[in-house]
Amino acid sequence: MIKRRLVGGILLLVLALFELLLFITYCVEYLDYSQLTDAVFMSKYLVFMIWSIVLGIIYIATCKRRPVKWQEVTLACITPALTLFTYSSLIAYLPAYNLFRLVLFFLIVFQCLGLPGKNGFKDYPYKDQGHDSQSQGHDSQSIDKLAKLKELLDSGAITQEEFDQEKEKIWK
Repeated sequence: MIKRRLVGGILLLVLALFELLLFITYCVEYLDYSQLTDAVFMSKYLVFMIWSIVLGIIYIATCKRRPVKWQEVTLACITPALTLFTYSSLIAYLPAYNLFRLVLFFLIVFQCLGLPGKNGFKDYPYKDQGHDSQSQGHDSQSIDKLAKLKELLDSGAITQEEFDQEKEKIWK
């Protein structure tokens, strides 16, 4: 399990839901008196919050899988693009509510927390779909399963053919 991704996803989801509550409160109290430009900015802001909720769910759902590089790069590119789209008018239209700015900062931090590094996560390097499975790094669970199979082969409990079939399943 990728704990950093799980923690980042949970924190992102909780904070995005809190931000949604803050957003609704702001809209109810102040949007009646503000200009149309505030409404446009707040609709952009809602898009960013929805993306944060979706990303939190993605992080939680994928915390037990080996990352695929193109998928992670896509997630890493969507967030800054949405941030620029939403906050291009940040100084002019963000409410004087400093809590909005603080929550925004932590949303970005938690989004970054769930992203893998250059080579994937520490225990889960990227899947390399273009190469055979022998060139990939193997996780400790696969190696443990293979060791148990080898013990069964050595004790005579399974045949060499069964061992080879199970070994192929483990490496895939």
